[in-house]
Amino acid sequence: MRRSMLLRPLCGLLIAALLIAPQTGCIGFASYLLYAINGNNVDAKCTALEDKRVAVVCVSGAGAGPRDESEALTRQVGMLLQQNVKKIKLVRHEEVADWRDQNNWDQIDYRSIGRGVKADMVVAIDLSTFSIHDDQTLLRGRAKVKTAVYDMTNKGTCIYVDGPDEFVFPQNGAQHVVDNEPKFKRLYLEMLARDIAKNFYAYPKIDDIAMESNLAN
Repeated sequence: MRRSMLLRPLCGLLIAALLIAPQTGCIGFASYLLYAINGNNVDAKCTALEDKRVAVVCVSGAGAGPRDESEALTRQVGMLLQQNVKKIKLVRHEEVADWRDQNNWDQIDYRSIGRGVKADMVVAIDLSTFSIHDDQTLLRGRAKVKTAVYDMTNKGTCIYVDGPDEFVFPQNGAQHVVDNEPKFKRLYLEMLARDIAKNFYAYPKIDDIAMESNLAN
C-alpha cells in the first residue's frame, strides 16, 4: 500500500513531463523534471550583504584586458545585488569610480576603498584573466575570477571567499567572430555577473538548469 502511494505522485509527474516534452524538447523536458523533483530554490551562500551599505569593486589582472570589462562587470553584479538582496544599500558605481580616480587606486587593497566610501561590506572581484577569443575566427568567453567579501564593520575581516574559478561560455563549441562580437561580449559578461552575484541571494533552481542548458549549447 505504501509503495503504491509513493509511486502514484511520481507517475503523475512523469506523465506531466511527457506531455510537456514535445513542446519543449529534450532540454526543456529535463529542466521541468529536475525542477519538479529537486525543489525550487537554491539558498544564498553568503547573506552578509542584507541590510548593509555595500561597495562592489572589480580589479583586472595583467592578463584580463582593458579596464572597461571590469567596470561593466562591476555594474552588472551591482545591479543584480540591488534587485535581489534584501534591504541592500549599494554604493553608487560613480562614487566608487570617483574615489579610485582621486586616490590613484588600482590595486588589491579592497579594504582601503571600503573605508574610503564608508561601506559596511565590500564585494571584491579579482578578474585575473578575461578573453572572448579562442582564436582569430572563433569566440569563446573565458575568465578566471575570485570573489571575496570584506566586513568593514569588523576591521575589514574577510568573511567569504569563492574561487578562483574559471567560467567558460560556451563550454562546447564556439561562435564565429562574424556572429556579432560586441553582442557576444555583452552576453558573456551578463552570464559571468550572474554567476558571481547568485552567491548572495536565493534564486529558483531552474535558473541554474537554464544556464547549464545554455552552456551546453
